[in-house]
Amino acid sequence: MESLSRQADPSIREFLQLVRTRLSDLKATSSSDSTQEAEEQLKKWMEEYKITRNIPQGMIKASVFLSPFFVGHVLPLLLSPSESEQELRNLLIQDLLK
Repeated sequence: MESLSRQADPSIREFLQLVRTRLSDLKATSSSDSTQEAEEQLKKWMEEYKITRNIPQGMIKASVFLSPFFVGHVLPLLLSPSESEQELRNLLIQDLLK
């Protein structure tokens, strides 16, 4: 049994190194992809909010089921100063706080 684990050790170490490398690659690419996705999604939600004056269902679902994405990418975009439709953003933020 001990000889088997010795034989497997190099393979396991190599596999773990590959996994770590892949995870770091995914983190590097996913950050910019997530930001772009958040920008697109927020734009859609803002358009929907402009028409209905209700918090979009997709936004509510994202805040619950995709919390890291919502908190890490969408909220910073929503709260960042923007010249476009600032009044609408403020209204949406107020509704979210209720």
